Amino acid sequence: MYIRDITKIKLTAIIILLLCTFSLHAEKISVVTEYLPPYQLKNDDGSLGGFSTDIIKALFTLTGDQADIAVLPWARAYKQAKHKKNTLIYSIAHTKNRDPYFNWIGCMKTVRLYVWGLKAKFPTTLHSIDDLNQYAIAVTRNSSAGQYINALVNSDKIYPVVHEDQAMKMLYKDRVDIIVGAEILFTHRAKKLNLNFSKMKKLFEIKALNVDLCVAFNKETDHRIIERYTKAFAKLKTSGVLEQIKNKWQITE
Repeated sequence: MYIRDITKIKLTAIIILLLCTFSLHAEKISVVTEYLPPYQLKNDDGSLGGFSTDIIKALFTLTGDQADIAVLPWARAYKQAKHKKNTLIYSIAHTKNRDPYFNWIGCMKTVRLYVWGLKAKFPTTLHSIDDLNQYAIAVTRNSSAGQYINALVNSDKIYPVVHEDQAMKMLYKDRVDIIVGAEILFTHRAKKLNLNFSKMKKLFEIKALNVDLCVAFNKETDHRIIERYTKAFAKLKTSGVLEQIKNKWQITE
């Protein structure tokens, strides 16, 4: 029996035991997300998978609800979750600016974000946000990095993109100089796009953007739903299910 099979059996057994502690008044819950490997990815059969998706599946197994998941460009997913009652969104970075707009259910992982460029263009490193004013930068609309860059960088060459892949393509085609993101995301994205990740260089860490990737609900969501999901997520942590899923995907803090 393979290790992943054993892990799956363990996860199933734990979740079945946890089900006994939750009443199953099934509701259909609107869920929005984006493709963001390895957190949310498209499986070979076209289904939605990934580290964060496994957590969401375990969460809905506990609550007994039905997840109506829509995979959208991030800007659309964010807008829908912000304005539509009873909508859940994942994986969303918990930032100070976003805090008032959502009910935060739980954190799945802490991520560290860096400014990246191509080694050929940056033989020496940069040191701070102020160094970015002279460069062309691609950012994803309504992403935490995009919101941060737009607020602090004075460059007139900030290019918002709809899909995360577009930013990396623009970097490799020399249409922009800078992109911002986490190393684990960029290694997966470069592989997906058949780009040589070794050509990229970390220029500096934006510590202010080091955030938790979370599960959140629209601010106007029914308080009973918020209470149910907050308790269920806490159970995933205390029971060891969250750690099991991290081990399955080899996710480290």
